[in-house]
Amino acid sequence: MPDIAPLPPAPELRALGSAQVDQLAAMVFELASQLHEERARVRELERRLGMPSDGDPAGELNRSIARLLAVAAERDDARAPLPADEPPTDEKRK
Repeated sequence: MPDIAPLPPAPELRALGSAQVDQLAAMVFELASQLHEERARVRELERRLGMPSDGDPAGELNRSIARLLAVAAERDDARAPLPADEPPTDEKRK
């Protein structure tokens, strides 16, 4: 039987400092995934029942997950804003 014990996390692959914080982050991502699935199910149920929906449901779900994944992809410097939160420069305003 193969050994299925998880490997210890390599320091360069750890996003957070302690094991408890890593567990908390994993739980947050799991709950966000479940929320995403639940929203998709509610939208599909509303569609099948013929209930009017506001806006773009697929876009709303995708934006929700994109905001969550932006946290995982943020830079090493926690003080720097996320790319979507950066203030517009003069070139972008024109």
